[in-house]
Amino acid sequence: MIAKMSKYAFVLYAAQSDDFIGRLRELGLVDITTTGWEPSEEDRQLMLDIEGCARAAEFLKTFRADAGRFDAQAAPFASGEEAYAHYAAAHREAATLNAEIGRLEKAAEELRPWGAFDVEATRKLAARGIVLRYFFTQRNTFDKQLAEWSERYTVSEVSRTDAMVWFVVVAKPGEEVTLDAQEMKTPTMDIREAERRIAEAEGKLRTLDAEFSRAAASEALLAQHACSLKERLQGVRVKATAQEAAD
Repeated sequence: MIAKMSKYAFVLYAAQSDDFIGRLRELGLVDITTTGWEPSEEDRQLMLDIEGCARAAEFLKTFRADAGRFDAQAAPFASGEEAYAHYAAAHREAATLNAEIGRLEKAAEELRPWGAFDVEATRKLAARGIVLRYFFTQRNTFDKQLAEWSERYTVSEVSRTDAMVWFVVVAKPGEEVTLDAQEMKTPTMDIREAERRIAEAEGKLRTLDAEFSRAAASEALLAQHACSLKERLQGVRVKATAQEAAD
């Protein structure tokens, strides 16, 4: 059903405006026109918090449905504001950890063909003037050119698949090594260390579920907090766009 709306313009004593707006809210279905409003930095942060609360509600709705992660016995926070602050902090940390896990998984994929090795030992060799250079190339290319390469360099195969071969060349510091292969940077860790760091980051990520569970248990408080933020924003807009009729 579409109800006809009536439009009113009010002249108010400034000291009574907050009370008047509060009474309008109690009526419901009231739209206050606020044209020409330019938000301040503080107002923009308020808008971001409102959007953040909406995103939190969506995230926590999905989180509650995941029985493997949501702790139904989690205690709610004391207020919606506290719940949102803890959710936002946990969400930022989770984003950082997920990015770190993604970076480490990519590194692990590059390190896996090299297997387990002692990074510190390679550093000690380099300090003594024995530098290991890391290469990979197509298997056919490696098999065809190995004899020729071995005449100029000390070449040691590390691993291979049906398509690729990974190998190291023993060189002197600053020596130019020219091969039909792709060189990669000297690894700063091996596959064991990469997998250890991934497991550590995933462990930290799992601990955040306790914070998300408490925030999810505070659903009603979060909704109230979101409503209070919207009311604050509406009050800011009304005051900022009201026309001064008298001094």
